Amino acid sequence: PASEQLKKVWQQIAERFEAYDEHLIFEGMNEPRKRGTPVEWTGGDEEGRAVVNALNKVFVETVRGTGGNNKNRCLMIPGYAANCTVGIRHLEIPEGDDHIIASVHAYEPTDFALIVEGRALWNRDTKVIDQLVIDLQDLFLSKGVPVIIGECGAMHKKDAGNEASRAEWAEYFFGKTKSIGVPCVWWDNGYVEG
Repeated sequence: PASEQLKKVWQQIAERFEAYDEHLIFEGMNEPRKRGTPVEWTGGDEEGRAVVNALNKVFVETVRGTGGNNKNRCLMIPGYAANCTVGIRHLEIPEGDDHIIASVHAYEPTDFALIVEGRALWNRDTKVIDQLVIDLQDLFLSKGVPVIIGECGAMHKKDAGNEASRAEWAEYFFGKTKSIGVPCVWWDNGYVEG
C-alpha cells in the first residue's frame, strides 16, 4: 500500500540526511489527492482527507524514528491537495510535536490567479485573501503551528492589464501573509497565454 511505499522512501531519505542541521526541512507529500475524481481539487471528501492525515502520520513517525537531527527537524505536512480552503480545515497536526509546519498552496482568488479561462484582472478582490489570512491565524498560528505557503502566484494572461494587475495582487497578497508571519513561495508554472 501507499503507506508502506511512503515509509520506505522517507526512511531512506531521513537516514541519509539525519546529520543535516535545522536548515533542512522535509515535506512529506505534494498535493496528495484523489486524482481524476470530481473531488480532486475541491478539498476532497471524508475518505480522501482521512487517507492524507494517515499518510502524514506515517511520514512524521518514520522521519522521527530515524534519530539524529530528524528527532527535532521541522516537517511540513499538507492537508488534502494542500488546499487552502476546505483542505486546511481537516488537517490533523500531530499532538506533542512542536516542529510541524502546515503546508498550504494558495492561488486566490482562483479565477484570477490560477484558472486559465478565468479573468485577467484582479480588480482589488481581497475577500478570499483576507479570509485565508483569518483561517491560517485561527486554525494554526493561534495554536502555535507555523505555516508556509509553499505555492502561490497569479498567472500571466494575455490581457494588456494583466501584468499591472498581477503586481498589485502580489503586493496585497504578500503584504497580508507577511503581516501574520507566513512565508510564501511564488510558484510559476511557466504558462503564457497566447
